[in-house]
Amino acid sequence: MDSLYYRFIQVRAPHLLEQPEFLEELSASDKKCGFEIVNRVKINLESFSAEHQAVLKPLLDRPTMQTSIVSPSGIFRIHYDITGSNVPSYLSGSSIETNVQEVVKAIDSTYSFEVDYLGYPQPPSDGNEGGDNLYDVYIINQPSGLYGFT
Repeated sequence: MDSLYYRFIQVRAPHLLEQPEFLEELSASDKKCGFEIVNRVKINLESFSAEHQAVLKPLLDRPTMQTSIVSPSGIFRIHYDITGSNVPSYLSGSSIETNVQEVVKAIDSTYSFEVDYLGYPQPPSDGNEGGDNLYDVYIINQPSGLYGFT
């Protein structure tokens, strides 16, 4: 369980790692998505020590962001910050609004291609998590080399 704990922390909150000897090289799939690590932590949460659970539980919650917009398709709510370390920086040197709009275009375009053109099923609903029934996307600046996590 320690190995899984430290891999999760490396993906979600590397600043919490006080002992660099626990760092492992993340796999390509962990860097792209992190889904396997997050899912394994959720499934095994009760197996971790109380101390580790106290660290893990808040990291599994949805982030609290400063603002959000709905994509033109009406399918996605994109959450982001307008100040601080998580200000969107998709396009270096561009405004926050431009960065967010580029992410929004990419999300709507990807959805249209995968669902409308290729015929893949829609993503599962999250109910009213995130404040409504839209599919939530959180823009968070990840440590170098990481794409994101689901």
